[in-house]
Amino acid sequence: MAMVGEITHTTTYRYAKPVTFGTHRAMFLPRRGASARLLSWSARTSLPSKIHWISDARSNTVTVVEFSGAGGELTFTFKVRGVYFGVKGIEAFPLEARADEVPVQYSPDEWIDLSGYLRPHADDADGSLAAWTKSFVAGDQDQTVDVLHRILTTFRDNFTYRSRETEPSPRWRPCEPDPALAGTMPG
Repeated sequence: MAMVGEITHTTTYRYAKPVTFGTHRAMFLPRRGASARLLSWSARTSLPSKIHWISDARSNTVTVVEFSGAGGELTFTFKVRGVYFGVKGIEAFPLEARADEVPVQYSPDEWIDLSGYLRPHADDADGSLAAWTKSFVAGDQDQTVDVLHRILTTFRDNFTYRSRETEPSPRWRPCEPDPALAGTMPG
């Protein structure tokens, strides 16, 4: 059954004194696909700006915002309205034999495409983030479909979104749970 929905996302930045802004780029639109269709979308800012959309090399729609003045506060509001048709079960998308088990055997071209996503983006000195991610492939449970189900179930059951009004502690690292947020990473 198809469902129509609308998402509004607003982010506000406040500055101690007025600042000028360079060109901003944002990606808030989902990629086009068979399971959903966008009916409308919009972006607006609290300061005078010119807004247009471009497509990048990976078919993402990028919102480009160019500001014409300075300000002490900047608010972005993005709205998306679409229809979601649901998705077929993973069984409807059979994997190649080389992807049946984790670790997946990538081709040289895939390594190039994935290289930016595979490198660590934060320190993990004590190995807690690595241990947590490896917990999804515990023991002989290395079937790709089962690993994906465990990851999605963990995210669905243990993580929630909560807006944050303050910055995290300067000592907070991305691989640690932010005490200001509801979602936590099992230790």
